[in-house]
Amino acid sequence: MNGCFFACREAIPLFLESGSGTVINIASISGFQGGRAGAAYTASKHAIIGLTKNIGYQYADKNIRCNAIAPGE
Repeated sequence: MNGCFFACREAIPLFLESGSGTVINIASISGFQGGRAGAAYTASKHAIIGLTKNIGYQYADKNIRCNAIAPGE
């Protein structure tokens, strides 16, 4: 989760300066459904999904999109 957070923190000011941008995070189906992979993995994927939604809501009016790819079964 920390790598995703810090990368977004660095990218967003650049996107604001340029007037647009897209963040793509890698989540997992476990972030939506709970997981069979263990508590720490599931919690980190829930966090990435929450961060993705938060960035999307906060910066939509600034022409910055944020999406998550959630591969699964």
